[in-house]
Amino acid sequence: MSGANGVRDKLQALRARVTAATTPAERVNSKLELAEELWHRDPVAARPLFEEVVAEAEAAGLAPRAGRAASILCEMLRHAGDLEGSARYAELLLRDADRSGKRDDRACALNLVGLIHQERGELDQALACFEEFLRLSREIGFKRGEQPALNQLAGVHALQGELDKALGYYQQALRLTEESSDFYARALQFHNVGWTLEAMGRWAEATEHFHRAVALCEEHDNRDLLLACRMALGELALKRSDYDNAALVFRHVIDAAREMNHSGGVYREALSNLGWTYFRNGDLARAEETLAEAARLSHASEDRYQIATFGCRRAELALAQGRLDSARDLLVEAARQASALKLRKEQGEVLRVEALLSAARSDAGPALDLFARAEAAQEPLGDTYELAQARLQHGRLLFELERTAEALPLLQNAARTFRRLAVVAEAEEAGRLLYRIEVRSDRDAALLQGLFGIAALGLVPELFMERALFLLCDNLRFEHGAVLLDGRPVALRGRPDQTQIPDPRTPLTQSDLALFLPVKKDRRLLGSLWLGRGQPLSERVDRGLLELVSRALAPEFQKLLELKKVEAGGAPEVPGLRFRGVVGSNPEVLDLLNLVPRVAATPVPVLIRGESGSGKELIARALHDSGPRAERPFVTVNCAAVPENLLEAEFFGVEEGAATGVAARPGKFELADTGTIFLDEIADMSPALQARLLRAIEDKTITRVGGSGEKQVDVRVIAATHADLDLRERQGLFRRDLLYRLNTVQFLLPPLRRRREDLPALTGYFIARTAQEYCRPVLRASEAVLALFATFSWPGNIRQLQHVIERAVILASGHRLEIADLPPELRQAQLVTAAPPAPATRDDQRKVADEAERTWLLKAIERSPDNMTEAARLSGYSRAQFYRLLRKHHLGE
Repeated sequence: MSGANGVRDKLQALRARVTAATTPAERVNSKLELAEELWHRDPVAARPLFEEVVAEAEAAGLAPRAGRAASILCEMLRHAGDLEGSARYAELLLRDADRSGKRDDRACALNLVGLIHQERGELDQALACFEEFLRLSREIGFKRGEQPALNQLAGVHALQGELDKALGYYQQALRLTEESSDFYARALQFHNVGWTLEAMGRWAEATEHFHRAVALCEEHDNRDLLLACRMALGELALKRSDYDNAALVFRHVIDAAREMNHSGGVYREALSNLGWTYFRNGDLARAEETLAEAARLSHASEDRYQIATFGCRRAELALAQGRLDSARDLLVEAARQASALKLRKEQGEVLRVEALLSAARSDAGPALDLFARAEAAQEPLGDTYELAQARLQHGRLLFELERTAEALPLLQNAARTFRRLAVVAEAEEAGRLLYRIEVRSDRDAALLQGLFGIAALGLVPELFMERALFLLCDNLRFEHGAVLLDGRPVALRGRPDQTQIPDPRTPLTQSDLALFLPVKKDRRLLGSLWLGRGQPLSERVDRGLLELVSRALAPEFQKLLELKKVEAGGAPEVPGLRFRGVVGSNPEVLDLLNLVPRVAATPVPVLIRGESGSGKELIARALHDSGPRAERPFVTVNCAAVPENLLEAEFFGVEEGAATGVAARPGKFELADTGTIFLDEIADMSPALQARLLRAIEDKTITRVGGSGEKQVDVRVIAATHADLDLRERQGLFRRDLLYRLNTVQFLLPPLRRRREDLPALTGYFIARTAQEYCRPVLRASEAVLALFATFSWPGNIRQLQHVIERAVILASGHRLEIADLPPELRQAQLVTAAPPAPATRDDQRKVADEAERTWLLKAIERSPDNMTEAARLSGYSRAQFYRLLRKHHLGE
């Protein structure tokens, strides 16, 4: 028997056995078997059968059969939301266990009773049940009960906001799996511990636990849990405002779910998270499309929880787009579902977004009341992200209404929570508002609080220096500034004349026009700060305050000095170049970077070509930061896979009244006025929109969707693509005149496989950065790892290399990376060279890479000995680079 016919025949046979049963025991056993066969196929039909089994088994004294059926009914009814019915069967199980004296049965019944109390919100009663469940399991050596009991206790303490207790229980459950061969259970416990650490703001430890869960799932092919762990990593990146990495992870989860034919909750959640990532990164068009698809799927599956949560997100997006009526309608549906399911967090979120809607309609009174109600709904759940978000937005509205005394405690509480949770964007916003309040009364205190607030965010040192320099210039009334390490700038503000900056060994000096502060620790010079202004100002900065500023900067300087010890082939000495990124010594890249300052000084459009992950946005940033628009906006639009009507609104904005209930909002061109707009994946734009873009570039005017008036904009355009635009132009998919206009200056970034000489430098740098960020002991990569890196094709380029190294450093246990620390796609890659072991010096590492490069070339030539053009293609190098490398390695002579 097979397929539907086989199932039908089996069910008919089981029903026949029930009919033919001659004793109560036979009837109970056959009816139970039939009910279990129906259970997963037709729960509605199975339920009365299980109920009959319970009644008949109880009457016949067949307690085990009755217990089995009652346990299934208890879970079935609980999942269906019938908590009263579930409780009746749980109590029955508890009575039977007490009557029989079977303590393991009592332990299992206590678990079921506890789960029912938990779903009712009766957390104290749930804790009592789970604590007795754990005690009994330990007393009788019931191993199958101890781990679930620990997990249930952790879950309840987490709901009560007692994260320290939750972590303790999860860690105990993790230790139970250390000697177990149940790899799924171990991976699950790594995930649970990671989730709790993330909720506590201990993101470095959380990331390690999630990666360990991922590694176990990959090794043992637990694909469902693997998706959940990757989702958690993406959500962590989103909270840290690492939007590119978050989007990459969520897209990976979506693709993997599709491969597994999953259209369920994980797939929908990943879509929603991806849409929310786009929203947080300002990409409203793609956010709308992605969130709408997630909502459509949640309605189709009747997932009421997701309807509530996705509806809130879509309402907030609609508000950002000025679609106030749409936001109201979405909130009505989200509120209905959240209320029906008694979802307190989601109810609070609905109230918060309703407050934003009232504020958008200039109804300040109702908005303030709704914010207060949102906080009241969230407060019983603990000091959560959602509560802090409501307080931040409430405080911001009060600040705008000039009610600063009321705003201050709300913003202070929000900032404290966001810093604890390591949520970067919101912590920075709260910090900026607090600074603006406090600077009115005490500029010095505001400056110090601002500096230490930035330090609490856990930013990488360069970003910390940028934020700190901006704050110092603003507070101390300077227009220009530079943070210097060994006399070289690591952060710049304005357009400082670097010829005016003193020697790093110069002592503290102040004048009407400049301030120079050496930063020291234990008399050791770490770095320096220079600030300058155009108009003289006689006041001086207090030396005591400068000493405190020096102390705030010193730890970040120490981190930068540690990174400098790594021979990473950093950015070259190019006058006028501002470039945040590792370079190496590849001639193509060095030539390109030498062009950046010259091109940056002009307003001409630039087209950047290169594969995904090769650094196109880094170059766009360098062009912006190295030119006269450096202090002006840098606005990014990703043109890929967005419908034309949405992308047009994204580019050019929407006029008020363009549709019913739509408020005016500016587009990206207006937001980028006087600055730079970066159009990523330009090849995916529709021909009709290309015409409007061409006009905006040539005439420097835009017209909002639904409007008629033109608006002048002064925007420098930088475009990027990984596609062959020349081919698309020949196919009629890309306008020739737009291509010529964008292609005034072109930068072509080589893929990583054409930069093999840079691999040792890049590897060393990324190891040092990750080890510093996650406090790991790793110092270098083994020779085997370097040899493997040198021969791998790196389809994801530098971004892939960075992610591979981050994961490996987090998982490594020793002082160097080994093959076993790498992800499966690297471990399974076959080496094309057997490079001899070599010391870890830079020269010898380069020899390893050179030998791998030579072998790679030979392999390409062997595959196409009579056609060098084809051999070049097979190698992955450009024709010119291929012949240059042939000469370098004395091949083909």
